[in-house]
Amino acid sequence: MPIPPELRDSMTRTVAYALDFVLETLDCSPDETSVPTGEADLRLQPSADPMMKDHYCVVLWNDEKHSFSEVIELLCLHTAASREDAGEIANRVDDLGREVIEMSTDVPHILDVAQKFAQIELGITVRRAYDTFREQVVAVIVEWLLDLTRARLDTDTIILKEVIAEELLVPRRRSNAMANLPSEVLSIETEIPDAVRITWLYLYHTKLWKKPRLSLKEIYAAVLGLSHRHKLSVGMPRSFSCVFSPPLMIKKSCALCYRLSAGHRQLPTSRPGGRNIYQILRPTAIHCSIGCSTYRAILQHRLAHSQYHHCLFHKPDLGSADQLPSCFRCGRRR
Repeated sequence: MPIPPELRDSMTRTVAYALDFVLETLDCSPDETSVPTGEADLRLQPSADPMMKDHYCVVLWNDEKHSFSEVIELLCLHTAASREDAGEIANRVDDLGREVIEMSTDVPHILDVAQKFAQIELGITVRRAYDTFREQVVAVIVEWLLDLTRARLDTDTIILKEVIAEELLVPRRRSNAMANLPSEVLSIETEIPDAVRITWLYLYHTKLWKKPRLSLKEIYAAVLGLSHRHKLSVGMPRSFSCVFSPPLMIKKSCALCYRLSAGHRQLPTSRPGGRNIYQILRPTAIHCSIGCSTYRAILQHRLAHSQYHHCLFHKPDLGSADQLPSCFRCGRRR
């Protein structure tokens, strides 16, 4: 039974709005866990809050270095949580990846609590409550999108996946709510004109926490399973060529993909702006290993359709163990 055009259009607009809300929220999210040095630094943080209220949350992030008992003791000592409540918070941090442990309009108190946890290298962020709650909504939206990939419309099991795939592979649309964009976002828009939504999600992967990261991986995997075209599109979106447009970055990205396909993990290479290329392509690496699509196949596809001269892709100087065997297109050895 064919899907009515009105229903298809409504589904598309709903998914697009949800994805754009996720991206607009993550525009202001930090890449790393850190505590502001003072009240002035705290208030200068990027925020989507139109009212810029001084209502803040301390968020505790999951790590692999600290035990449950250590976290529970700190929660009991530095917050109003009972031992039972502290145990529940520790469990949620472990299951979900992060949890709000303190919320207040008392800025000195918020900073004091955050610094006490940060002293033993626990992952801590201090954000406006508005931004924190938006991020919590992001986690719900990601779970909803994952549910859509597992759902069916009547007897059609792929229509919802196709809608999500279509919207992931087109440029985002901004609302008028975000007037002052963070400098990082403006830099990305300059480096990657007309970036598709999935490219933004790859770039923002480090801003997410455990649960939504895992859910997004499942969404990518579901989209990859639609067709070979989707494997290539999701594996290396068209706007990714702009990320590595300088010849040096192209060579580094080729070397990176080869290392990943060979199982290497020590990748210190960075592109201009300080973002680690491994952070950008790591999600791609994970998902494109599904099915028959590999990094090498994706690189071959990108090189076959690239405007750059193939000699840019001769093996880089990374040492004999990590060198590419030859140019992908002409087979020439250096």
